[in-house]
Amino acid sequence: MQATVADVLVGLEGTHMSTPVERLLCHLDGIGDDRHRSANELAGAQQSHIVDKYRPVANFRQATIVTLEEMTRIAQALGVPKLYPEDFSANIVLSGVKDFTQLPPSTISCSQTTGGRPTPF
Repeated sequence: MQATVADVLVGLEGTHMSTPVERLLCHLDGIGDDRHRSANELAGAQQSHIVDKYRPVANFRQATIVTLEEMTRIAQALGVPKLYPEDFSANIVLSGVKDFTQLPPSTISCSQTTGGRPTPF
């Protein structure tokens, strides 16, 4: 399977939106300047089945990846003209992966970049 990185974005502090950037600076605790960057977070609704709300837990949301193909299918299913990566607070937008959300968690991949510009995944 091969994909192309179509865009890269960072989540803006204080909003649920992201904005395009020239490149991403990645760290072990997330993407630099992204509002989700943190080694830990306070438990919320997603973790309520394993821990009390507002307790510190590991942050497993280091990046949000979406595909152009799946955003198109979701928009069609919702009956809206188009969805944008910013609507999902996405960090990486891929093109060329038909069923990205069906890939198992922690799927291994590698990336090549040239001069900070996204290139084939």
